[in-house]
Amino acid sequence: MVNIKFDSITIGYITLFEKLTQAKLKDCFTDKNGVLVFLVQEGYIARALGKHGTTAKMVAEKFNKKIKIVEDSEDLIKFIKNLILPYKVDNITVEENIVTLKSEDTGVKGLLIGKSGKNLRNYESIAQRYFDIKEIKVK
Repeated sequence: MVNIKFDSITIGYITLFEKLTQAKLKDCFTDKNGVLVFLVQEGYIARALGKHGTTAKMVAEKFNKKIKIVEDSEDLIKFIKNLILPYKVDNITVEENIVTLKSEDTGVKGLLIGKSGKNLRNYESIAQRYFDIKEIKVK
């Protein structure tokens, strides 16, 4: 869990995002993969994405960056499910601050982990901004 402070560029992103989408944001940052992540408050994901993702596409074009829009949740498991969308796993468990994602689909496992664990470490660092977890594993 990190104390979040915004620079003037990020504040600009937040202002424009909220103006374009009418969705309320909790956080905005660039992840380890260079993707601009918008964490919208619970209940605002539909507004942020728009019908058939049209609003999200427009936002990505305006910022000229790859973006990811994630719906916030106070519940760690629900947050992780929202974070890894569009990928779906069979089960998520939390034991001793270690989150385990279980999936029978090897394709999904590979996409979640990414080359040399890049995607998994990225998900982990995002989750650690809001929750006290050690790591995320895929089984």
